[in-house]
Amino acid sequence: MAIREGVLGVEKTYGDLLADALALRSKMEATLSDQVKQQLAQKEEVYIGILAPGGYEFAVAIVAALATGAAVVPMSKLAY
Repeated sequence: MAIREGVLGVEKTYGDLLADALALRSKMEATLSDQVKQQLAQKEEVYIGILAPGGYEFAVAIVAALATGAAVVPMSKLAY
């Protein structure tokens, strides 16, 4: 198991995490402007902010953003 989320009872393997991150990366890349894609291709600094509740979805978003080649600004909003 890669992630065991006790509150929601979610258990995901490394394969699940990779598959979900790659699927999200594909969707993220489809929404990027041509300018941002060019910056990534030229290894320029690009920052992607991730605002999501903590947990599996947050982990997937972080891995997906890193997989684009961008830097990540994690901003977790925990529900209380």
